[in-house]
Amino acid sequence: MIRFSYREDINAVHYTVEGEFTLDAYLDATKQFMESDFFTPGLNSLWEFHSITIYNLPADNIKSIAHYLKTIAPRRGENWKTALVVDDDVALGLANTFQIYSKIAPITVKIFRDISEAEIWLQS
Repeated sequence: MIRFSYREDINAVHYTVEGEFTLDAYLDATKQFMESDFFTPGLNSLWEFHSITIYNLPADNIKSIAHYLKTIAPRRGENWKTALVVDDDVALGLANTFQIYSKIAPITVKIFRDISEAEIWLQS
């Protein structure tokens, strides 16, 4: 499940991921965010991955997410930051894979183990 809300304190959309993380769930959450009242192009994002199951996520799906971000850039905006907060080594590995693939999109991705460090980075 992916929930999201606007965080005024860090001026970012905050996604909380629990349970299984899939490509379809990601696409649905992103589309809902872009249709929300607080959507603005270029808004930074904070993804918090805790207690999730992403171990069955194929690398092709991670690549598809990066390509999707590239295709929505005209509407989503350019040069936004995405902070990924992970709490285990498998999620860290997948986050690193996404960080590499995301270089094709107009975003900057950084990975954190601590949410407060991610929040500070998003505010900088």
